[in-house]
Amino acid sequence: MQGRRVDFGGLPGYAYRVRLGSPSGGVGRFFDEQVEYFFNCQSTPETRVELDDACDQALRTLPRA
Repeated sequence: MQGRRVDFGGLPGYAYRVRLGSPSGGVGRFFDEQVEYFFNCQSTPETRVELDDACDQALRTLPRA
């Protein structure tokens, strides 16, 4: 799994997007960085837009470094 370099709240980290084995069409989005944050947002095609928006909103709440 290869991540891409990102910055959220002024903190460097890596974002990953992986397909889930179950449920069908499921996707996991991960954000990890060296301090203490680990986000795992999982969705199915029916809820993807809403859950991706909620995940992005949560990432925007990280305090500025």
